[in-house]
Amino acid sequence: MPYTMKELQDFYVDVLNEVGYKCESNSDGNVEIQDNDIKYVLAVFEDDPEYFCIYYMLKIRYDENDILKILNAINGTNKEVKLVRLAFNKEDGFIMFNGAYFIKDPNEFPIFFKRTLLQINHAVEYFINEMEDKK
Repeated sequence: MPYTMKELQDFYVDVLNEVGYKCESNSDGNVEIQDNDIKYVLAVFEDDPEYFCIYYMLKIRYDENDILKILNAINGTNKEVKLVRLAFNKEDGFIMFNGAYFIKDPNEFPIFFKRTLLQINHAVEYFINEMEDKK
């Protein structure tokens, strides 16, 4: 069954509010999720409702001498942590932690949501430890 962007946004917001998360649709059409002091973004894809992606952006300070250390920590995390993939945006200093699934139907989303957040948090922790180990 095809869904509109608004239907998908409303569905995700309703489901997440129901289980205790503060969230709302943003101007990009995605859903911002607040979990304590952490903000995640659920990317909403009207053309592919069987795919969902949650990401977290970690801002880091670095200089040019840190690039290799950052890339090695990203590679180590990508190898070690299931489900989550990291990417580095050198221009703005963000590391994106991205957890994504293919599901049969958006109604399966709640089954995978909590696990995705746990894996993203694990990846953030692992990345930070990798960076500290490489000092």
